[in-house]
Amino acid sequence: MLVGRKLLMPLKVRRAAVEDAASIACVQIASWQAAYRGQVSDEFLDALDHAERVEIWRRILGSSEGDTLVAEREGVLVGFCHMRPSRDSDASETELEVTAIYVDPSWWNHGYGLKLMQEALRAASARLGAVVSLWVLRSNHGARAFYEAIGFATDGVTRSEAMAGGPALEQVRYRLVLN
Repeated sequence: MLVGRKLLMPLKVRRAAVEDAASIACVQIASWQAAYRGQVSDEFLDALDHAERVEIWRRILGSSEGDTLVAEREGVLVGFCHMRPSRDSDASETELEVTAIYVDPSWWNHGYGLKLMQEALRAASARLGAVVSLWVLRSNHGARAFYEAIGFATDGVTRSEAMAGGPALEQVRYRLVLN
């Protein structure tokens, strides 16, 4: 299947298992270092610790904190998406939040992020999550264009958060009403 001008390689999307934690950590670190360079301090990005990320993902995957989907191409994990009940104080009980969606940078622009998001939204719709939200750096124009192309729209809510003791970074909230 063609997506734009790129061929969408065969992709399997499945629910993540605790055993996927190391691969998820690799994808997350590589994605952060590629996507956030120039938006987040180089010191923070260069200091990302794989073992620490693996432990975080083992905890998440071993709990009921939400659902994580992984995308595999020929048995190699190339991306993941994590969704959970929204943590926002103004969210309804059924609102879900995408807390992470990342694809290994070597597989960007192949349609894998879109496929992951479509599967996550399908699962959200099945769980009666009428609204899905997510937060994105105001300066992350590529991600914002991706979310807008899917149908997400900003709702005017912003927040400022510091990452690992660094400077506060402005984020904007996007929402999508399903069905």
